[in-house]
Formats: sequence, C-alpha cells, structure tokens
Amino acid sequence: MILYYTKNRNSRGFTFIEIIVTLLVAAILALILFTFMGTGVTRSSTPVIWTKNQYELSEVMDKITADYRNAVGSTAFNLSSFKTQIEGTYSSYITTAYTDFTWNGSDYEESGSDTNILKVTVGKGNQAIMALFTM
Repeated sequence: MILYYTKNRNSRGFTFIEIIVTLLVAAILALILFTFMGTGVTRSSTPVIWTKNQYELSEVMDKITADYRNAVGSTAFNLSSFKTQIEGTYSSYITTAYTDFTWNGSDYEESGSDTNILKVTVGKGNQAIMALFTM
C-alpha cells in the first residue's frame, strides 16, 4: 500500500498576501482616522488651559478686591497709594491706568485721566478681567 501525502488546501492560517493586504487596509484606515481626529486630539487640552488661566485670573482679581476693601476702610485711603501697592504685588498680571467716561450721545466712551477712577486689568495670554476702583 502506497500512501501519498497531499497538502490540505483548507488548512488553517493566512497567506502572506492576505496579511499584507490586511496591514495595508489597517494603515489606510489609521491614516484617515488620524487626519480626521488629529487636530481634535491635539487641541483637546485648550479648554482646560483656558479654564485654568481664568481661574488664576479670578483669584488674582479677588485678592486685589480684598486689598481694596481693606484699604478703603482706613481713614487715609488714597487711590494713588493703592495703585502703587497692587502694582508692586501683582506686577506680573496687571496693568493699571486712571480713566474717565464721557457720554457721546448714544454710549459712554472711555477717555481722560480722572485720578478718582482706577482701571485694573488682570491678564494672561489672550484672557483678561477688568475692574474699576474708585475713591
């Protein structure tokens, strides 16, 4: 009796061509997904950073407001000395300027340099909070 060995065509496994085609399709799908989702993934941290910066600015403005309330309670309150105090303490965050508002017939416009109104702007990046302090 002679036995012949024949390879079973229904063997389990993939051919080399099938593996290459599968990897090629997976790579194309990954490229499409990356280009579609790429900017969304890389910019997903932006709102978190904005929120963190806004919280930091709010804290600084709260401290400035608390300093103002403490200073206003004293009998020798002077807006100029308050301006100097906060410029020294919060110099990395704020810009200060004396301001005034005039009515132009339809709206108020900021103008002048009334030393009784101090405009304090707390900013970081492209975010800012502004408050007015007066005597």
